[in-house]
Amino acid sequence: MSTTGHAASAGTEDLDPRDLAAALLGEEERRTVAARQADEVELLGDDELLGVGGTELSLRQVLGVGGLATVGLLLALNLVGEVDGLTLSVLAPDIQHSFHLDDAALTFVSTIGAVALFVATVPFGLLGDRRRRSALIALTSVLWGAASLATGAVQSAWQFASVRAVNGFGKGTGPVGQSILSDRYPIEGRNRVFALYSVASYAGPAFGPILAAIIATVAGGPNGWRWAFVVLGIPAMVLGLLALRLPDPERGTNELDGLVAELRARGEAGDPEALRVSAALADAPAESALLAAEPIGMAAAYDRMKKIKTFAALMSAMSALGFMLSGAPIIFNVFLQDHYHLSAIGRGTVASIASLGGLVGVAVGAPFADRLFRRDPSKVLLLVGGLLAVFPLMYVPSLYMPKVWMLVAFQVPGAICLFSPALCGAMLASIVPYRMRGFGLAVMGLYAVGVGGLIGAVTTGVLADAVGTRTALSIVVPIGCVGAALFAARASGSVRHDMSLVVEEMREEIHEAARQRAAGTDDHFLQVRNLDFSYGSVQVLFDIDLEVARGETLALLGTNGAGKSTLLRAISGLSLPDRGVIRLGGSPITYLPAKQRVQRGVIQVPGGRAVFPTMTVEENLLVGATSFVWDHERLAAKTERVLELFPDLRALLGQPAGTLSGGEQQMLALAKALLLDPQILLIDELSLGLAPVVVQRIVEVVQSLKAQGITLVVVEQSINVALMLADRAVFMEKGRIRYDGPTSVLLESGDLARAVFLGEEFG
Repeated sequence: MSTTGHAASAGTEDLDPRDLAAALLGEEERRTVAARQADEVELLGDDELLGVGGTELSLRQVLGVGGLATVGLLLALNLVGEVDGLTLSVLAPDIQHSFHLDDAALTFVSTIGAVALFVATVPFGLLGDRRRRSALIALTSVLWGAASLATGAVQSAWQFASVRAVNGFGKGTGPVGQSILSDRYPIEGRNRVFALYSVASYAGPAFGPILAAIIATVAGGPNGWRWAFVVLGIPAMVLGLLALRLPDPERGTNELDGLVAELRARGEAGDPEALRVSAALADAPAESALLAAEPIGMAAAYDRMKKIKTFAALMSAMSALGFMLSGAPIIFNVFLQDHYHLSAIGRGTVASIASLGGLVGVAVGAPFADRLFRRDPSKVLLLVGGLLAVFPLMYVPSLYMPKVWMLVAFQVPGAICLFSPALCGAMLASIVPYRMRGFGLAVMGLYAVGVGGLIGAVTTGVLADAVGTRTALSIVVPIGCVGAALFAARASGSVRHDMSLVVEEMREEIHEAARQRAAGTDDHFLQVRNLDFSYGSVQVLFDIDLEVARGETLALLGTNGAGKSTLLRAISGLSLPDRGVIRLGGSPITYLPAKQRVQRGVIQVPGGRAVFPTMTVEENLLVGATSFVWDHERLAAKTERVLELFPDLRALLGQPAGTLSGGEQQMLALAKALLLDPQILLIDELSLGLAPVVVQRIVEVVQSLKAQGITLVVVEQSINVALMLADRAVFMEKGRIRYDGPTSVLLESGDLARAVFLGEEFG
């Protein structure tokens, strides 16, 4: 090494600093261009994006594939739920009079159900990704139907709020139904099916308000409003029982079956790789269940959702929309009573007529949006944003019309614009990984109802008390619509990219399933594929591919900032990647929390002296054995085992860890990790800052672990240490793998320094 170092210094004596700077700047520019081109490659063509291009399917053809029963029953449940919610809005003045509430109190009590919906949506969405979805819908529908029946018997405002909370909680499975629709009907007609499902959002207002008003009027008296809720509770319970018979399609079946069919077609056309994959999958019992995976936890799923740019923008859009749509309908009915002196029937008639515009929007807009999606998915979101921006131009002037019929004349064309949010459901199904689709749709509803909705309801009510109902609506509606429009437009810029990533992830899963079936054994113990990772907006890992065989020791090399520690964090579950997959023993662990990975034997020794300095050595070992600390026999046996490996620690058991030398602290960190029986041990910065004699002792311990068959990934900056430990090395630079091969090649390369600083790859 000294000869190499002397040669390097001799070669740089006559080097002009300006030439070096120019070389560095030129190389950086080359990398920037290469990265930009790599990003462009990620955008797949129309023939590769699922649902884009291809043959148009009519609604009749779509229903011929998936049947009418599923969408019909879910539509009916959605319709009854919409009418139930609208009944509350239309009869709000009567409820207000019964319980002697002011506008703010009325709005707050009426939105308790929305809060309960907010609480229930996410856990139900998570359950929908794990359990039988039709049974979940059935049980919750019976629950909220029973709550509607109970609404007719409440005697106080707090009782009313309580049963509405149960009612809202039971309605929290809406995203679960949308998840079923995504898997039941072909991708090419998904927009039409979602539009048909959303008909309830407009058919409900078309006849629901007038129906509720008629029931209340026929019942008569100050408590006539109660009977409207009683009548609606019965069909909800009946439909819920019928939902038990709904089929529950396999998750992701349309996407995976479509990609497998594409592979088979390419194989028949002569593509050897496609032919190999098709042959390996020929005996697959279910193409939509190619790789088994652990259920994804809530925190990991939410973190994954936030990393999807289109999804993040649509979350903001739905929050803004919920801000407008939550309290506005209730205050609008109070406005109709105060300014036009309309009875319940009059208010219901206005709402019914105005909502006809929404039905027109669905009938005309859904087929148009479906064709637009097949041409360019991003333009669908631009359409959504444009229609939402137009809505206030119709709605606000209607509030200042002197006659009711003039108000309705403005409201009807305005309602046409409000069909557009229904298009977001099919879009979400295209950008969210199928294993967490129910949760993703639930999170979207959470932001609409629980974030924007709750804030909007309270804001609208307070404004109505302060400045009047007309002014409050004139403020809230434009703010919500314009905000939603801007975020929808922003989402359009990333939708093709996110759709491409979904296709790439599923393709990789299909190819890996084929490889595992063909191999018959697990030859890759640890597998990292297509991994990207960012800290906020700063990406630090780029398209990482890494494989480690069982029992292998891999040295992970690179300079500071190369991304080595970040890669270990992703493998051990301390941080979630932007995209890509991590597998252990052939099973995906990408979204498993760190605790479950530890239980599977993925143990990391973090860099920087991974000990608790104020605790004794013995206490540190007890912390390391937390998962079995009450099993005294096991604890004693394992402690004795690690003390045999590190005999110097035996005499230091009562000493604070912070008083140990650097080498002793590193030994203690390794001892803690070994207590957990690692199947794969990730060691970060093994020798950093340690004296050579200490490094030698630690290397000997690691070599003994290697001899025991433990799989090791060791982060190192010293090539000499790496050579002592590993036969294979991976060299990282600026978040990318530049070299993967035998460690001996690194010594043979005299241009290592140039490769580090100028990015020249090893040959």
